[in-house]
Amino acid sequence: MPLLLNPPGFKKVEIVSRTLSGLDVRYMEKYPVKGQSCVDMRSDRLSLLVRLGQRGGLCEPRFKPDEPTLRDRHDVGFFNWIPADEQVWCFSDNVQFLRDLHICFDESSLKSLLGDDYDYSRISEPRLLAYEPRVKDCAKLLADVLLQDEACDRLFGESITMALLASILASAKKWPARAPANGLLPWQLRLAKDYIEDNFNRNVGLEELANLTGLSRSWFARGFRGSTGIAPYSFILQIRVRRAKELLLDHKTPIATIATLVGFADQSHFTKTFRRYAGVTPREWRELHKR
Repeated sequence: MPLLLNPPGFKKVEIVSRTLSGLDVRYMEKYPVKGQSCVDMRSDRLSLLVRLGQRGGLCEPRFKPDEPTLRDRHDVGFFNWIPADEQVWCFSDNVQFLRDLHICFDESSLKSLLGDDYDYSRISEPRLLAYEPRVKDCAKLLADVLLQDEACDRLFGESITMALLASILASAKKWPARAPANGLLPWQLRLAKDYIEDNFNRNVGLEELANLTGLSRSWFARGFRGSTGIAPYSFILQIRVRRAKELLLDHKTPIATIATLVGFADQSHFTKTFRRYAGVTPREWRELHKR
């Protein structure tokens, strides 16, 4: 029989739980409260959550309650890998129903189960909204095993559990590195700044910068702000304004031409940005620095 719970943020949660290979494996059907909620998912053990189904609204994991997680797709089938004591929030907005597979375990149990054939160096790093087809397929099979609740399926369930975890560890080596909590590593920051300096006059994308440092877009943006105090785009605008000031000293160069040279699509956008950072318009700045 399923276990019925009423945790914070949910009207009702139905759980079917089994112990497979020493791991706590749960199939969960959740009914969130109406409107918005944000629930702390932190645990004292490693946990894996695979989203199997969802009806209505938005539900996603977040590192901060008010900061949406960057994502390229919104379908189900993703997994969240959450290390012990890592604070991750479950944000829900008008979701009617969720269907999840949840596995909790200790790091020692994982290594004991899978042996020495895998690299465990990345398991202490969180991974949110990750899509791996094999993980999704194994999770669906494992959910079916729990719902059938037949003793003869134990060996099959344990085999699927091992295959699921092995698939995640195999993919972990491709996960983007995580930025330190207080900012980028020195080499990451130096590389990003140098690249921006060399390419400030074109449309440099966040993914482009993140790839340079081996980080995801969200981790790079958070780390860059932590190191510099401003967002990457603001840093680019500051460089454009600085370079524009140098060009404005040559009074023969039209302001519209300078706008194009420093990367703005039109003079109007250039003027608004310049005024925001310099306090005056480009024309006024040029008049002030005629000498």
